[in-house]
Amino acid sequence: MDLNAIMFQGTILLLLFSWCTNAADSITQSQTISEGRTLVSADGSFELGFFSPGSSTNRYLGIWYKNIPIKTVVWVANRRNPIKDLSGVLMINNTSNLVLLSQNTTSIVWYANSTKQASNPIVQLLDSGNLVIRDGNDGNSGNYLWQSFDFPIDTLLPGMKLGWDLKSGLVRTLLAWKNWDDPSPGDFTWRMELHENPEAVMWKGSEEYYRSGPWNGLRFSGAPELRPNPVFKFNFVSNENEAYYEYHTLDKSVISRMVMNQTNYSRQRFIWIEADSTWSLYAYVPRDNCDSYNLCGPYGNCIIGGSPICQCLKGFQPKSQQTWNPMNWSQGCVRRTQLSCQDIRGGSGCAIWYGNLIDIRQLSAGGQDLYVRMAASELGEAKDEQKTRVIVIVIVAVAAALISGMLLIAYLICKSRKKFRGNVTFYVLQKTYCHIV
Repeated sequence: MDLNAIMFQGTILLLLFSWCTNAADSITQSQTISEGRTLVSADGSFELGFFSPGSSTNRYLGIWYKNIPIKTVVWVANRRNPIKDLSGVLMINNTSNLVLLSQNTTSIVWYANSTKQASNPIVQLLDSGNLVIRDGNDGNSGNYLWQSFDFPIDTLLPGMKLGWDLKSGLVRTLLAWKNWDDPSPGDFTWRMELHENPEAVMWKGSEEYYRSGPWNGLRFSGAPELRPNPVFKFNFVSNENEAYYEYHTLDKSVISRMVMNQTNYSRQRFIWIEADSTWSLYAYVPRDNCDSYNLCGPYGNCIIGGSPICQCLKGFQPKSQQTWNPMNWSQGCVRRTQLSCQDIRGGSGCAIWYGNLIDIRQLSAGGQDLYVRMAASELGEAKDEQKTRVIVIVIVAVAAALISGMLLIAYLICKSRKKFRGNVTFYVLQKTYCHIV
């Protein structure tokens, strides 16, 4: 056997070894992924394959962290339609679509529609954890015909978008697992709500559960903890084409994820601590009772540590004294004096809100100013206080001026008298001296 033949056989063996050891990060139209085979991203961060969650025997196609000993799944393809045996196979069909089949039932379990047909379709697992379909003949590897990041499950990874693609109508929403053994959708949802001031809202079934508050240019107004930090940076985009939130880790070695927890109905951010081999809880919302949606009703101010926790804004009173108690503040507060002015239009550098104000909370730090239109009669006390302060300031200023003037006059008088007495004394001495002589 010549050297070329040996080298060729060696290359084949290396390719086979690479495939058998799950080193491949992509498949072509002639390849498949079945039980026992996986895709691994080029940097070894993520792995795609079949798994069974918790104590379940159902099989799902999913993506998880490759190098973390605690199996943490971040995406599931067939979350609504599990495979009941080990016959699952993932492949690219002849229309460039990604298809998950159950061979025993010869049925399509799940599929991903490409935006267009490719001459050389490739399915690839990226280092970000994004599973994409692209055309191998396209010189731009960033042109995706489909990507899993557009269809998140319960986890938001760095670089994923939560929100809307307004051109295509695509909505990227997080839906919690039903429970630890079942990745099918639960009733806990996180999505971007579109209105004049978009905001991220969590839903518990059909009821609003938590609001981030509108974006104020720096952060969501209801999330004062969302500020520059050494772990991650965040971004919010709202224009005619898109409206979404995303984040990125500042250090690529830091592993961070956000997940919807169906068990305690919270959105949690975790950071992997390598030294302890554990996920550390970095932040979560809701943080306390004041984060509960509409706890204090319209114009009710929630104050943690206050007694009661819900209090009406100045110039407002409980809408119903009978129901304003620690068990029910939902009717909120109403103005003591109704407004008789026209609506204000325009504004710069702030958000203008029309209608009832809800979810107001008082913070010791990290909040922002809130201006509420009030009837002039409600401001009488404040005006009297201001008038009193002005009068006091004027009186003090006049008194200070008078005292300063009097001191200046006294100083000048004293100086003049001293000079005068000096001249007189000199004259007398002269006269006395002459008299003696």
